[in-house]
Amino acid sequence: FLVVGGWSNVSATDWRWQVQKIDIKMNPWVKVWDYTENFGHSAKVLSVAVNGDGTIYAGGFGYPDGVRIERLNTNSGSLKLEWARNPRKLMGEGNWSASCESAGVWGIAADREGSAYGAYPTGIPGGYGLVQWGMAKIGRNGEAYDENNPNSQWWTKFSNPEVERRSPNAACPWAVVADVSDQVIYVAGHDGEGPLDLGRTPYGRLRLEKRKMSDGVLLWEYVHAPYFDGSKVSCSPGYYCGQNVNVAATLAVDEVRDSAYLSGIKRNNRQLYVEKINIHEGVTPGTLAWAYEGSETPVGHGDEFLGSAVDPLGGGLYAVGYLDA
Repeated sequence: FLVVGGWSNVSATDWRWQVQKIDIKMNPWVKVWDYTENFGHSAKVLSVAVNGDGTIYAGGFGYPDGVRIERLNTNSGSLKLEWARNPRKLMGEGNWSASCESAGVWGIAADREGSAYGAYPTGIPGGYGLVQWGMAKIGRNGEAYDENNPNSQWWTKFSNPEVERRSPNAACPWAVVADVSDQVIYVAGHDGEGPLDLGRTPYGRLRLEKRKMSDGVLLWEYVHAPYFDGSKVSCSPGYYCGQNVNVAATLAVDEVRDSAYLSGIKRNNRQLYVEKINIHEGVTPGTLAWAYEGSETPVGHGDEFLGSAVDPLGGGLYAVGYLDA
């Protein structure tokens, strides 16, 4: 079976949350069920995850809270659980701005026990445009972090290596992969570097974090700017400028060969870009093994990889995206 998520337009200003389960063994394929939900305003499924026992999670953006995770019945597609939070409430009072196009769960993964791990952009109390990574572990029955019980197994973590960055795109986590054998998760995306004026977009660093499933503790991080010429790129606050920065839009992990692949776009020539990162503890973890750069010459905003997966047997990487030819 294949599970896909996204949204359908109800009107020009209203999008409907949507998940489908498809039987791909049939030729032609057969839709098993179609789950939709309308919040009366914008709603988008941005990521889906299925664990070993078939538990299905959908993460994304749902009005009015923003950050949203749902657990669906595997057989019928009916709603079993919903978890929604306003990013501002997760951080305490303070301003926050949407980034990465939506302040929703862009990456989600699940473990064998049915817990979900979601990554989302969120604000930093103290001013407009201060954005950081947010990550949360949610239980199968909706258990979540409680500030009155900080020692519980449910956690919320934030990553903001450079608090002086001021941009809607300053910190965007795009993907999460769970390694259940080692009990860790990998979170990938991009961030900025250095102080920037309000309304300016950083050139972007590819970013990969490795965290423990049990408590969310950061084990190591990898950051790299494949291109930087010292300039700043103009970008209006709240507007997505992904094609103007280095972006790791998708993550694939090869547990057999202890490698992670960050795929996306490189800023200077706006071409397809992939980095292979060593994640084995015996080699210096979080180091660059090699980089691939597309040879096509974009004529518009640029080419970009948006999805990827590894072949666990052959060791190859499959990446999908678009060419702006």
